Amino acid sequence: MPSISGKLFLYIPQDISVKAIEVKIVGSFKIPRPEIIAGPCQGGTTVERSQTLASSRDNSFRLPSGRYEFPFELPLAREMMDTVTGVGHEYHSYEVRGVVHRHFYSDIESSSPLRIHRTPNVFYANLLDQVVPSVEEHLNERVDLRYRISIPMHIPFGASFPLRVEYSSLSDQPQKGQSRSDIHPRSITIHITETHALKVTPTAADAINYNNPLPLIFRKEHVILHQSYTVQPPARALLPESLDFDYSSTIPVQLPRDFHACTQDVQSELIKVHHNLRFNVEFERECEDETESSQQNKN
Repeated sequence: MPSISGKLFLYIPQDISVKAIEVKIVGSFKIPRPEIIAGPCQGGTTVERSQTLASSRDNSFRLPSGRYEFPFELPLAREMMDTVTGVGHEYHSYEVRGVVHRHFYSDIESSSPLRIHRTPNVFYANLLDQVVPSVEEHLNERVDLRYRISIPMHIPFGASFPLRVEYSSLSDQPQKGQSRSDIHPRSITIHITETHALKVTPTAADAINYNNPLPLIFRKEHVILHQSYTVQPPARALLPESLDFDYSSTIPVQLPRDFHACTQDVQSELIKVHHNLRFNVEFERECEDETESSQQNKN
């Protein structure tokens, strides 16, 4: 069973009477209500596990002044929800709390945030090797260009992944043994949006005012990455899976690495988060002042 371990450090400047000393992990979710619905955030405690580090069979015991270290280990359930944070929100978070319980006095409490995430069952490198099945299209009638854009099927949080562009012209094909390089991609613009679907239960007052006691689904969307990349001079397609195309170019795309800059994909009853990748590829001719573009979306 997974667990977290650590030490609780206490500094007691003067002797105090203590009922018990414990450490606990607390998970809580907080979903903001939209402006049209009154009331505080929808939230609650999702998990709470504690361990008593010191206690007395009597009502209390005396703790002399000094510095103390209390090692602890708290078990974690496998079904615990991941930490979910992002731009302007903390839908689900954890913290470790150290508490000194006292009689007739306020408890002494300190807390530290904790992140819990499930890791993939395979290495990140293997994840990035699983490429999305290709989609081949004709650009338009003016430039009869066939192309393919490929990205990994599963992209870990904060990873840098390759985006490969393969293409060939269907018009004026060169004779066998000749090469062709008059049409090639000039730039690729990446646009990644993040969409949230939040299930909010109306308060009693809102249920009466809007005559709707049923939960409501609210959606919001924002951009987490918008970047243009200059494509390096094309190379002949040498990979076995690229032999149907004349040329290929690869660019590295770096996702945000800050946990508060984007949110991982989430699929739960109350929170759903998914991402959409839209790219725009501009092609140009070397000998003519002409540029064509293509747009695609991938989820």
